[in-house]
Amino acid sequence: MTRAHAGLVRLAVLVATTLAGSIASAQSAPKAPVTETQNDTETKVHFQRGVKLYSEEDYRAALVEFKRAYDLSANRAILYNIGQTYFQLREYAAALQTLEEYLRVQGPQLPAQRRQQVEKDIEELNGRVAKVTIETNVPGAQITVDDVSVGASPVGPVDVSAGLRKFGATKDGYVPVVQSVELAGGDTTKVRLELVAVPVEKPSAPTSDVSGGSGNPTSREPLSPMVFVGYGAGVVGLAAGTVFGAIALGTKSDLDARCADRICPTSERNTGDSLTLQATASTIGFGVGFIGVGIGTYFLLTGQERTTASTGRVTPWFAGTSAGIGGSF
Repeated sequence: MTRAHAGLVRLAVLVATTLAGSIASAQSAPKAPVTETQNDTETKVHFQRGVKLYSEEDYRAALVEFKRAYDLSANRAILYNIGQTYFQLREYAAALQTLEEYLRVQGPQLPAQRRQQVEKDIEELNGRVAKVTIETNVPGAQITVDDVSVGASPVGPVDVSAGLRKFGATKDGYVPVVQSVELAGGDTTKVRLELVAVPVEKPSAPTSDVSGGSGNPTSREPLSPMVFVGYGAGVVGLAAGTVFGAIALGTKSDLDARCADRICPTSERNTGDSLTLQATASTIGFGVGFIGVGIGTYFLLTGQERTTASTGRVTPWFAGTSAGIGGSF
């Protein structure tokens, strides 16, 4: 005889016992009219429907019917039916817990043969169930076993059916964690779940969108190329001014040595013209250098917050030995 058939026989006996007990209880009421409440009627309907479904091996539907009958009547005898159905569904931990509860509350009233049978089932279930304690690094996390909540950590030891089981932990402010563990019947073990805090994103720097003195909106921009152009021209200009200045000083020293009281012979006219050109070149070089540095500095300081409504324009100028900067901003 298969386990399903053996269970069915025991269920059939229990049906008769349960219904007979209900009738006997009603008949023993002294001189009270025998009436059946709506709950009693619904309980019998669900219970008998559960037995029929069980006989058809539709255990999942049978479990629903037995649970409904139990909720309506609170008849502890129905715990046996629920436990046997869990057994057939291979939900061994639930079957063990239910049959242990059944034996605890119904044990003194059970015939010896029935009690021995339930004890045998419990012994068999103990070999198919592991006892697990679930811990987390953060106390108070909500723990699930196969997606069913079992309380807040730490939890246990709890009965868990043997096999590959899924343990999960969740808590506000932490990343949910799931861990699968293989368990053998009779195991006593601990499962530790490590929760990691949710990373806190640092707020990014706000983009500037404010009004300048003229009321025009300004925006942050990359460093202007004019910074590099200005400083580049400044370096070249200052270098050229220095070189030509040094040459002019050398030429002037030679010329002073050949001229008395600043009166030079006609043969030194070309040397005097060279000195003038060298001095002019040095002056222009220094002028360009200072202008370039000025342009580079201006765009370095203001180029990243220019108004979007207007664009600055800078125009250097030279005139003889003089130089300057002009334009609009």
